Amino acid sequence: PLIKTIDEIVEIRGFTRQTVEKHLIKCAELGLDIDLEKDIQTEYENIIIDAIDKIGTEKLKPIKEALPEEVRYFDIQYYIMKNKL
Repeated sequence: PLIKTIDEIVEIRGFTRQTVEKHLIKCAELGLDIDLEKDIQTEYENIIIDAIDKIGTEKLKPIKEALPEEVRYFDIQYYIMKNKL
């Protein structure tokens, strides 16, 4: 199988990175065999999970604002999906 990076998909499809990331999260939620771990900043896992536990998942922006600037929405969405929070 051909494996593309998120940046390659962005270039090929002409979508924004955020759109591609959102589609990949949705595919993973639907049970498709997608390895997102390679694109996730795993060094932030514990603080992301802690922020999610404290703030909840109703809105992503308050979680993002509670974390270091380097943490992306994609990382937050991944850990919400992975842990079904």
